[in-house]
Amino acid sequence: MKPGWWNSENNNLKWEEVEALRDRYGKLYQILRALKRHPTKESINEIIELKNYWESQPALNDDGGLDQIVDLCLEVLPENKVK
Repeated sequence: MKPGWWNSENNNLKWEEVEALRDRYGKLYQILRALKRHPTKESINEIIELKNYWESQPALNDDGGLDQIVDLCLEVLPENKVK
């Protein structure tokens, strides 16, 4: 997957694949929003791992808006856990 996948640019993804990825992205976003409202100690390490992974992937951490997952992770994490 390459940057621009959201709009099916610069990749070989079929539109159905893009739609499925968008759906998963939306679900992930909603889960993080729920954790922001009701954080759990058990989720902290997973959120840190997700944030670090997302930042490491140019196709995911696209500053065209996909970087909002990292921003939301940072909002969910306690300040002393942000790496």
